[in-house]
Amino acid sequence: METTTHVLRPRVAVRAFVVAAALAVVGAGLTVGASAAGWPAWLAAGGVLVLAAAVALVVAAAITARRQQVTIELDADGYRITEPGRVRSGLWAEVSKVTGAPGRLTLHHGVEQRVQLFVTPERTSDLDAVAADIGRLLDRSRGYRNYA
Repeated sequence: METTTHVLRPRVAVRAFVVAAALAVVGAGLTVGASAAGWPAWLAAGGVLVLAAAVALVVAAAITARRQQVTIELDADGYRITEPGRVRSGLWAEVSKVTGAPGRLTLHHGVEQRVQLFVTPERTSDLDAVAADIGRLLDRSRGYRNYA
């Protein structure tokens, strides 16, 4: 049984990287300036702390982005969505309708239950690929064929 895997990643935390770069410049300036110009030692120590904060911010942004990704596994029987803190799954036979809007895909299970996938505007092509695979697998599960 063929399984297709899609990974939806969050937006890159550009602001965190810009702040980290600014902190790195300030920290490096303090550290180098303190040692080169004979400034007090506490300024050099402060520069090292600011550099450490810049590195910590970059690491935190990278870890957060990694943990917020959503993995979607599709096969002939159904789907499995793994996201931070939970796993959702369902069978194609249970899906009554699929609807979409820009940046959103909704799998309806009857009247009450819905599974929604969201992406940021720059990631809509990733969601379009997921929707195409879901459409293909739903057609196959219901016995529809393409005679073209």
